[in-house]
Amino acid sequence: MKYCTKCGAQCEDKAAFCMKCGSKFEIAEQPPPQVILQPPPQPPQPQQYAPQPAYGGYAPPPLAQTPATSLLKRCSSSPLFLIFISLYSLLLVLRLVKVFTDGIAETPSYEMFGYSYGGGTRVDGFSIAFGLIGWILPALTGLGLWLHFMAAAGKKNMGMKTSGLTLIFVCTIINLVLVGIAMLFGFLALVIMLIGVAGVANVDNAAGAALAGVGVALAIYVVIVVLAIIYYAKLLKSISAVSRCAATGNAQPVSSYVAVMNLMLAFFGIIAIIAQIAVYSWITDIMDALMNEIYRQTGGQFGDVINQTIGGLLGVNIWNVAVSALNSAVLIAISAAMLSYNSKIRTLAWEAHYQQPPPNPYGQNRYPSGF
Repeated sequence: MKYCTKCGAQCEDKAAFCMKCGSKFEIAEQPPPQVILQPPPQPPQPQQYAPQPAYGGYAPPPLAQTPATSLLKRCSSSPLFLIFISLYSLLLVLRLVKVFTDGIAETPSYEMFGYSYGGGTRVDGFSIAFGLIGWILPALTGLGLWLHFMAAAGKKNMGMKTSGLTLIFVCTIINLVLVGIAMLFGFLALVIMLIGVAGVANVDNAAGAALAGVGVALAIYVVIVVLAIIYYAKLLKSISAVSRCAATGNAQPVSSYVAVMNLMLAFFGIIAIIAQIAVYSWITDIMDALMNEIYRQTGGQFGDVINQTIGGLLGVNIWNVAVSALNSAVLIAISAAMLSYNSKIRTLAWEAHYQQPPPNPYGQNRYPSGF
């Protein structure tokens, strides 16, 4: 409602004149509507993410030189690592030669009742083919080692390519699968043997002792399988750590468990070589006494054959000794390289944490906690 300004009468809001005195109401002019101009729609922009710090506290560009990659390049191109891959390559050559020497052998000849038997060259194609198939995987691993060495010995101001480490990682996984299958068959064989011996243990007293022996063998086998699984898991983790360091600059130590297991395997290999050589003279004396008795009983008809056969089985095989010795040297070299790399990684971590070199290396607090 509104009121007339002349007579004060009350009128409707929409009235143009006063209903009492007829005066005209003044209509206030309305301001023109304001037009708000909207900016044209913009196409959606891709979301931008700020670079996140990498493992070492910074985000290095691809193939950039960082303190960790610089350390990895020095260790992977060091004389110690070169000695390791050189020994490994020589081991591959010896294994390849051994494949053919085992597959191609001279058959011994002998005479019996006035006729000559045997003699000539025997070629075992299946043995050679099987040996070559087993040689391919270690050869690919050796190729990966040389690729890694060449990547480390490349340009000093650049990072490292990881193609060699990738090849080694794939070969290790394949080897793990093959070893796992072989161990599974061995475990099943021991279980079947244990069940068979247990079936007759109540009938024969000797079977009880055999049952205990098979049980102990099965327990030892399970322990070996567990240690092997841990070994391969730690080995794969170590290869991944080195690959991550080469790609991102994340400095992580490799597994000391793998290095210690390699040293133990090398020790057992050396002991086996010494035992084989030391026992050979004792075996020779036994064979001489055995052959003399055979010659006396048979008049020399079967002595030559038995002497050649048993001598080939029990004698010292120079190829086996060479391969075992070189394999032990390879294990010692890679263990030394791994432990040296771990020591330098911890030194680098100390310097990054305290901004100074570590104190007396023989002190108790050489590294901060967590490294």
